[in-house]
Amino acid sequence: MFSGTQSRTVASTNMNATSSRAHTVVTIVFDQIIKTNNGETKKSSTMNLVDLAGMQMT
Repeated sequence: MFSGTQSRTVASTNMNATSSRAHTVVTIVFDQIIKTNNGETKKSSTMNLVDLAGMQMT
């Protein structure tokens, strides 16, 4: 998150003097490890949260 915030670009547009029109993608990975007498099984799920910059009007 810190790296993405540091890389964010802020610039003026015709509609907004301090527009921050950044797209944001956050990926969350869930891992579950199930241990049994026969070894272990791993289940993984990935969730992507996407925020696309929209139109800004002032």
